[in-house]
Amino acid sequence: MKDNIDKLKMLNDIDDKFIEEASETDKTAETKSTEVSEAKAAKKVVNFKKWGSIAAAVVILAVSVTALTFGLKAGKGSKDKKSDSLVMDTNNTDEVSETSTESAASEKSSSAESRKDAAASVASDEASSESVSYIDIGEEGLSPEKNYSHVNGDVISDDVPAPEGTDRFPEKKPDENSAEALLLTAGQWNDNANWGFFMNLVNTGKIAFPAYGLDPINRIVITLQDEDGNPLEGYNVSACSLTDGKYLDSWLYETVSDKNGKAYLFLRNDSNLEEIGISVRAEYKPFVEEVIKLQKTEDSQGNGKNKYAPIEKTITVKGENRKGNETQVMFILDTTGSMGDELAYLQKDFSKIVEDVNIDNISYSVNFYKDVGDEYVVKSNPFTSDAKEIQTLLNAESAGGGGDLPEAVAQALCGCMQNTGWNTMSGKKIAFLIFDAPPHDGEEEGLYTAVQAAAKRGIHVIPVVASNADRKTELFGRALAIMTNGEYVFLTDDSGIGGSHLEPIIGDYEVEKLHDIIVRIIESY
Repeated sequence: MKDNIDKLKMLNDIDDKFIEEASETDKTAETKSTEVSEAKAAKKVVNFKKWGSIAAAVVILAVSVTALTFGLKAGKGSKDKKSDSLVMDTNNTDEVSETSTESAASEKSSSAESRKDAAASVASDEASSESVSYIDIGEEGLSPEKNYSHVNGDVISDDVPAPEGTDRFPEKKPDENSAEALLLTAGQWNDNANWGFFMNLVNTGKIAFPAYGLDPINRIVITLQDEDGNPLEGYNVSACSLTDGKYLDSWLYETVSDKNGKAYLFLRNDSNLEEIGISVRAEYKPFVEEVIKLQKTEDSQGNGKNKYAPIEKTITVKGENRKGNETQVMFILDTTGSMGDELAYLQKDFSKIVEDVNIDNISYSVNFYKDVGDEYVVKSNPFTSDAKEIQTLLNAESAGGGGDLPEAVAQALCGCMQNTGWNTMSGKKIAFLIFDAPPHDGEEEGLYTAVQAAAKRGIHVIPVVASNADRKTELFGRALAIMTNGEYVFLTDDSGIGGSHLEPIIGDYEVEKLHDIIVRIIESY
């Protein structure tokens, strides 16, 4: 009998300890915000229940032995006290089980009810490895700002009640008030700078052109330098057909030399020329005119497709650099229904882009397009140095329309590349085309005209290919970048935002924030 009394005293001491801990926890919680108090209370329920189930089993066992020996009925009072102090179950009955088996069943039932009501209980250790077994409350307890997850990392569905003090479990999505949260990751590739790699892909049949009328295979590289060997920027360089073998006739392709003195010219396969003239001009005043002989060659696969042998030539010009001091940056954005993530990104990140670009004399333009039959086809806006004006235009847009794969890419490029808002004088000109779908078939001539207009003005087109793009869209984007001396940019899956992103057929690249790539490109040209 003495042993049983000692056991009961020990259990009462344990009981008093729990009550004291609960009291101390409540005193501490009073000094915190309501939200944290509710979180700590929820955690306390979890901890008390975990130990309470063990203590309750011991109490019941001891009471049962005592009752059998002495015929006492002290067990009910002990049970009631333990239930009140440990918040065992909000739906407890007034009667306590006389056997440990019935007690365990009652505990299991009350645990399920408490998990449903408080969304903060845990299952037994044996069930902890199951995917839906418990909510990970961590060290600081439940928080309304935390994504509550099952142990497998999945977000709990909306039909599971949230912890007290919250409306629902937070959705697993970025904070819409943060540009950083709408993080998009991307890669960058320059085919002109990796021409041997690119032509190997072409010659082995891994990629093929033309892509929607754009064929970058027949490339002529002209490097301009002064008499001291320094690169010359800002000169108009043209490939022309010849009359009587020496007089320049119509222009075949025209571009502007970049900061490295490079000018990339492109010929069509069907031009069937034996020689061309190269004209180097500044403000339409000729500096140099040279004749270059061409040679057709069958591709390495022997499939009958001819191309021109590659040509690279350095021309010395008695002139000065004409790089200009103005930078113009245009964003051309597909705003059909599938482009919601990209539109949201630009809406949130544009002001940070402006802030991080370390250029003084710079202006921006933002242009939108959808497809024929939508709210609009192309919506163009002039250049402005007022970033707030651009932000207002961005915020007014929403993603919608489209529905089929091709979109009005040709119309957008034709309108934007021939826009009179571009400065005709030298300076940096960059256009980011952010899109996920190719142009319509049958618009090849319009696209080629748009590319010619961009190259002639020295506009570097930077295609940014978004999610769910196919291989033809990739090749179209790469051809567009090559023929305007731009960079090919593509979103990746690393951000976890949006749909699946196509892995391009390129060499090694680094995954970065799209923000960083955009800023670097603007500063690098």
